[in-house]
Amino acid sequence: MIKSMTAYGRSLYLSSLGKWLIEIHSVNKKSLDFNMIMSKSFLRFDLEVRKYLSSFCKRGQVTVKIFLHPNPSSFFSEGQIEYFRSMKQGMEKACLDLGCSLEGVTFPFLYEQMQSLSDLDFSKQEDEIKKDLFLGLTMALEEYMKMKEAEGASLSVAFEKHLDTVESLLEQVKSRIEGSGERRRKKILDKLKEFKEITAEDQERVLREVFLYVEKSDITEETTRLHSHIEQFRDLLLAKEVSIGRTMDFLVQEMGRESNTISAKSDDIEISRIALKLKAEVEKIREQVQNVE
Repeated sequence: MIKSMTAYGRSLYLSSLGKWLIEIHSVNKKSLDFNMIMSKSFLRFDLEVRKYLSSFCKRGQVTVKIFLHPNPSSFFSEGQIEYFRSMKQGMEKACLDLGCSLEGVTFPFLYEQMQSLSDLDFSKQEDEIKKDLFLGLTMALEEYMKMKEAEGASLSVAFEKHLDTVESLLEQVKSRIEGSGERRRKKILDKLKEFKEITAEDQERVLREVFLYVEKSDITEETTRLHSHIEQFRDLLLAKEVSIGRTMDFLVQEMGRESNTISAKSDDIEISRIALKLKAEVEKIREQVQNVE
């Protein structure tokens, strides 16, 4: 089953340390790149978080946001709690003087206002923090992976529709190819009959040129290869590999190359018209492949 690179997962987890909020969001990118947004107090877990997520994510720009609104009694000394208390009283007085609402003066707000977080000592709670962090991360990741698979399933349905259209157009091209070489030869030879002064030697040379022209304009190989690429693409839709986006991208490039060659080589107006539709449909596939992990 293919997976999308665009997905979102979120967990809201309450523990003795406080309220955890963890979000994972990703968009398409050729390589895997993490953007970690967290308090500097949690930077010690940065590498472990990246390594853990790397076992699930293979491509994409992945943004991870980790927030903890702590319980005061879990992290702060009595002196620091008193500092928060005085800060709260001062802000409430300012709100009353200015006629502002007191609803915004919450502990998370006060916590954000505190400038010297480096003074806080988290070492005693490190094991508990790590346990809570990875529990919340796992919960967010579960939701995130479900969305990746759901979006991948939608992409798979869209790919099947586009591939059906490409195959239908390809069959139209094949039906036009049948007998096209003979038609071209007859048309050119009929034209040559208008030149009564042509010698037998000239006629032989012209026939060779006609043969070479017909060979150069033959698109049978291109249609065969394009059909093979379609089959390989369908096989990838059923593949069990974790990351197949790069392989799909290569295949769709080859499909585009064959479509362009069909358009360039054919001297049949109807085939040229069909080839334009082929290229447009392959381009739709290419655009959506960019979002496959």
